[in-house]
Amino acid sequence: MLEIDKLLVSQESVDHAKIHSMNEHLERGGIWSEDHLLSYSDNQSLTRHGRDGLLSPLIAITRFEDGTLMVQNGHHRVRATRAFREHLHDEEYIISDWETHEYLQINFERTYVTPYDPRTHIRLLDFGDYKRKVLELAAIDREMAREYILAHTTDYCKEREVHKVMDMEIKSYSREDI
Repeated sequence: MLEIDKLLVSQESVDHAKIHSMNEHLERGGIWSEDHLLSYSDNQSLTRHGRDGLLSPLIAITRFEDGTLMVQNGHHRVRATRAFREHLHDEEYIISDWETHEYLQINFERTYVTPYDPRTHIRLLDFGDYKRKVLELAAIDREMAREYILAHTTDYCKEREVHKVMDMEIKSYSREDI
């Protein structure tokens, strides 16, 4: 089990509608197991975990060289869960070991185009339009895409003010607001 309040987050906020949609499952004592997530939605996104890129719908937790644990993917599930319990069950997450400097690297093959230092910066809630643009540029000219990434960091991250799960703001928004 992982204590939720000890987890660092990599995202500044979460969407109210997504959090609200998860409450019924949690009220029934639900667990975010792989079987549940795959049956929950035909469109359940699979996240690449670790250096090997294992595809899984489970919450992605990064463990840094100093032992810090950070939510990499699954912020909405973690934030919603915290309203009902203080921990994540072992079957709800995968922990992958990463070194901090690896977050500063660009990897077009893995579509990792948001390099940032998680000790000092945090990613924005939605940077999908930015990522699509970078990947379109990379398909034409990777060096041009690299230059774009380095010139547009504020499109996907900002200085860290939010650290823990309960610090994340729950926002109501539509795609047009982002």
